[in-house]
Amino acid sequence: MAALIEQGITDAATQNVTNALVGAKLTKLKDAIRPLGRQTYA
Repeated sequence: MAALIEQGITDAATQNVTNALVGAKLTKLKDAIRPLGRQTYA
C-alpha cells in the first residue's frame, strides 16, 4: 500500500514538472505570436 502511495506522489510530482515545462513553452509561444497578431489586426 505504501508503495502505491509513494508511486502516486512521484507521478504527481512528475506531472507537475511536466505541466510547468509545457506551460513555459506555451507562454513563450504566446509571447512570440502576440506581436504578430497585433500587426495583423492593427
